[in-house]
Amino acid sequence: MAESRRPRGGRRRSGKRSTFLLLLLTSITVITLAYRGPAQHFVASIQREAITVTSPLQSGAEGFFNPIGNVISGSIHYGDLENQNSELKAEINNLKAQSEAQKNDELRLKEITSLLNLPYAKNLKSVVADVIDVNPSNYELTVELDKGVSSGVEVGMSVVTDKGLVGQVVQVTSNSSTVLLIEDPRSNVAVEVNTSKAVNVVMADATGTGDSKPLSLSFVPPDTKLSRGDLVTTSSLNGSIFPPSIPVGIVTNNFDNSSSLQENVDVAPFSNPDNVNYMAVLLWLPTP
Repeated sequence: MAESRRPRGGRRRSGKRSTFLLLLLTSITVITLAYRGPAQHFVASIQREAITVTSPLQSGAEGFFNPIGNVISGSIHYGDLENQNSELKAEINNLKAQSEAQKNDELRLKEITSLLNLPYAKNLKSVVADVIDVNPSNYELTVELDKGVSSGVEVGMSVVTDKGLVGQVVQVTSNSSTVLLIEDPRSNVAVEVNTSKAVNVVMADATGTGDSKPLSLSFVPPDTKLSRGDLVTTSSLNGSIFPPSIPVGIVTNNFDNSSSLQENVDVAPFSNPDNVNYMAVLLWLPTP
């Protein structure tokens, strides 16, 4: 009968375990004897030999236990990392908020600067006002400004943006004023249309039709032809309640008044009070 063979290396592995245990017991014994005093020199010699023999095993053990130690250390410091991440996120959000605030400040500065250099009102004095409320009433289209009598503002003065006419002051206190927007149905502006079909201008009235809606031209002279894109400005005739040549908007449809059918002329206003932070009040009143 064939003799059963033992797996190779079995005795060798068993021997390694025995050697490791023997060295471990020797180390413990040597460490214990180190505190007993009378055989101090002898024990010191044995300790040196034990350290020399066990050094390779110690290195292997360190290689085994170091990853475990790293995991434990990582677990201990995990809370610190979370706190650091939270702080970094808070700092990033803070920087983003500062950046947005800076952009808003730059836009506001640009808006104010444009109101100080109005190309269509170079000879008129004006005061820049902050918009503090838009359409506070459900029955009228108005805005509230933070400038009033103390700043020279009076009822009847025109209010503009850098793009053109917004409305007219209808109520004023010491430090505030109410502006009726040209989109309000009660608003009526005498205008002239710089047509592309004629050398002279066409006189008409622009009436509001509601919030975010175009103005409607009325009293257009007979045989008038208007084209989409024609420029509409405040009238230059004496007696107008607005200063002359202020941009109002552009015609949005073609119009031929020579036909028998009644057609509407729509005008898209240049200024949108919902998108501005500042307006300028022109310190001008019509001559009585």
